[in-house]
Amino acid sequence: MTIEQLIQLEIDEMNRHKWLESEKAGRDLGDEALLDWIEKHEDKFIKERQLAHA
Repeated sequence: MTIEQLIQLEIDEMNRHKWLESEKAGRDLGDEALLDWIEKHEDKFIKERQLAHA
């Protein structure tokens, strides 16, 4: 997997989280949801990708 593909996968995951959290809230959470994903999920996302490529 190329770095571009990894970046796109991360962006896709962030947008999926934004959509799901916005649906739960009944409104578009925008950047708030993206920051939430970074705080709660980015480290795990990166570690899982590193393990997959080790």
